[in-house]
Amino acid sequence: MALPPRNKYRTAPKADRTDKVTGKVYPSKAEMFFAQMLARMVLNGEVRNVVEQPVVMLDCIKYVPDFLVTYKSGEVMYIDVKGMRTPVFNLKLRLWKKHGPGILRLVKQSGKPQKLTGLPKFKHIGDYGPGVGK
Repeated sequence: MALPPRNKYRTAPKADRTDKVTGKVYPSKAEMFFAQMLARMVLNGEVRNVVEQPVVMLDCIKYVPDFLVTYKSGEVMYIDVKGMRTPVFNLKLRLWKKHGPGILRLVKQSGKPQKLTGLPKFKHIGDYGPGVGK
């Protein structure tokens, strides 16, 4: 019996990355967990608004980060949940540093889901954008 072909990015099966409440299928389990965490932050009043998959044009290249988040403080931030960085993403990141409309925060899942919340922790990888780190 042959095994099913593996995705080159080792993406989990569709059933594992489908939100049980909303029924939405996410590109990765980590992105699904992060969306669930943001939904809880909206309910707690820490976040005002979340836009999933906002389209941003970077000097004629289309880039779609995972989330656009508006915090209670009014701070607006684009967030991308990364599992693996590809050459295409690295090109888009260079363009974001030069032409991005704001801060792009990269996060990575840093553990298995916790028993209490069912959500994993996320590690902040870095912030990027015009004027960041200068």
